[in-house]
Amino acid sequence: MTKKNIILSIVLVVLISISVGLGFWQKGPAAQFDSQLFALEDINQVDRIVMTRGSEVMDCRAFSQGFLINETYPMDQNLMLVLASVLQQARIQRPLSTQQQPEGWKLLQDKGTFIQVYAGETLLREFWAGGDASLQQSYFAQDQETIYLVNLPGYSSYLGGLFELDISGWRSKNIFQSTWRSILSFNMENLQDPQKNFRIDYRDPFFSVPGIQKLDSNRVINYLQTLGAMRAYQLVDSSPQDEPWLRMTTVDINEKRNVVLTLYRSDSLILGTTEEQAYLFQPQQIAPLIQEVDYFRRQEGPEDQGED
Repeated sequence: MTKKNIILSIVLVVLISISVGLGFWQKGPAAQFDSQLFALEDINQVDRIVMTRGSEVMDCRAFSQGFLINETYPMDQNLMLVLASVLQQARIQRPLSTQQQPEGWKLLQDKGTFIQVYAGETLLREFWAGGDASLQQSYFAQDQETIYLVNLPGYSSYLGGLFELDISGWRSKNIFQSTWRSILSFNMENLQDPQKNFRIDYRDPFFSVPGIQKLDSNRVINYLQTLGAMRAYQLVDSSPQDEPWLRMTTVDINEKRNVVLTLYRSDSLILGTTEEQAYLFQPQQIAPLIQEVDYFRRQEGPEDQGED
């Protein structure tokens, strides 16, 4: 064997040794966990999620339009979509260090949520979820033995904050459950200026607005769709201190969806109340609905000339 071949052989042995060494070390902590430990293969089978935070229990069960909390409150659909993504796509980045484990477990116990996921009577997953808001780090754990740092691919916000919400945070902030296809009537009352009142009634095959003969059908549909999408900024426990400003009343095919919302004017946040709940709104959330009857009048174009 020539000197050159000997050198190449030595280099090859060294490279093989390094490769074997790297393979050994990669089988250390990084390979001792399943990065998809908390993820479900089939989210569609989930029909019940129980979230326990302190003494508060939220038993969320599937129904025709989403999930219902404690058989009473619809769950916020946007948060439900995020939760579904977490249950299906959450990924473990690494276990916390030995020094971080006790503090991580304490945060989960003090501020986090214990989650149980069911398909029928079958328990699919149960784990703790929360995190460290100051570090913007999210933690999951099956028990106190190992706390994992987790993330949701493509989700940049603090994931742990989702599991620090109380029941009011999880509740739907949508006010009206009606759609333009199910609503029978909508009544807008300006309680401080009644001349600005108007109503929209369904008169088969379409809607009518008293006082308007030539109706802009697109504006009617857009208005009712905006009404159906109306969301509060926050749920609150407050009583009105001022005189009422606006009252919005919907009558739906399904009488359980009928709503009377009363609004109280403010320079900042606007208080709104229904029979069951008080809400806060930002002015821009209300503004698109504050119209007068002429808003629904069809603007005349050349094709309207000469009409009676």
